[in-house]
Amino acid sequence: MPSNGSDSLSGLTIRFIEERVRLGLSVQEAAEACVVTRNAIGGIQRGAIPSGSVLARFATAGADINFILLGCHRISPAALTKLFGKTLPMQEPLHLLGAVMCVSNANAEYTPDLNPYPASSPHHAGVEIGWRMARAAITGDTTALPGAL
Repeated sequence: MPSNGSDSLSGLTIRFIEERVRLGLSVQEAAEACVVTRNAIGGIQRGAIPSGSVLARFATAGADINFILLGCHRISPAALTKLFGKTLPMQEPLHLLGAVMCVSNANAEYTPDLNPYPASSPHHAGVEIGWRMARAAITGDTTALPGAL
């Protein structure tokens, strides 16, 4: 897991810890649930970027990955409209996929070639929205959100 190199992940780090505590898991128990070492969980709690597989295993243990990555428990249509300035379809599982892909790609800027769906697919926009929302929540840079789609 690469380090973030700055304080830009403090929100993600805090939400990861909050979810671990909400689930009543010690650091060791979270490590076992995520199939990583105790040191790896400690690293995440100090700002390292968790991999997509760690987040997927944490979700299996009951963690709310939407909350960890995006800072909200559910992505509402109203929230999407506020962020993007227009009404967008509600595709929550695709948003979550995009968010996990963003983290798995070290918070890289979104590019269409990273999207598993072709641009002609109705699922393409859902993944892009999740990616852009996660990147904004993690980096604090919201410039890619308004009018991005």
